[in-house]
Amino acid sequence: MYISRIHIRKFIDAVEWSTVRNIIILANGRYTSRGSAVIRNELEKMTRTKRVPPLRKLHNQGMHAVYGSPYTKKKDVGNHHFLHDNQLRDCLARYLYDRNLQGIEELSVKKIRENPDAHLGNIYFEFDNGHMNDDQLIAKIRRHYAGQGAFRVIFFMRHRYDDPAGEQARLAKLFEIVKRILSDKPNRILGATYIGFLENGKIFNSKWTGIQI
Repeated sequence: MYISRIHIRKFIDAVEWSTVRNIIILANGRYTSRGSAVIRNELEKMTRTKRVPPLRKLHNQGMHAVYGSPYTKKKDVGNHHFLHDNQLRDCLARYLYDRNLQGIEELSVKKIRENPDAHLGNIYFEFDNGHMNDDQLIAKIRRHYAGQGAFRVIFFMRHRYDDPAGEQARLAKLFEIVKRILSDKPNRILGATYIGFLENGKIFNSKWTGIQI
């Protein structure tokens, strides 16, 4: 496992803050405890460097140490949404890993409007943490993603109890909604389960066809 400090810094600059887990996925494509001490040690060193502005070690969230860009403030790491935001960063890290980190400079979690959760050029990312019901999903898609535009949206579907079957059911629900309300845009909204995406990096359209983007 190896990842340069340059790419660690670029990722954290893009997403504002990161945990050790996120960086391990960025370096390795998946989380493994092997090598976590190396990544943790490298991040600690990057908080003490004098040659460039150091990373900020903000605070711990449960078992997670949080490292921010030199400009990240503690309030930027929301306690209430931490699990959602941390797992979103897992998916962003895996997405970049599969593309040899291409586009890392363009990635941003800064909102270009109320949605999405993150974006990279004309690819938007939404992380569903298992709490939205059908009506809420429909309202989100109609309000933000049913209009004109040359963009695609990837929904990462998680189950609140980390249940792979539950995630698969939520993804199926998303695709049924998409077929009903975006029948003229079959490849506008794509999806993957959280656990499945971290395992294999596969993204599907509403016909359950694998999509390369």
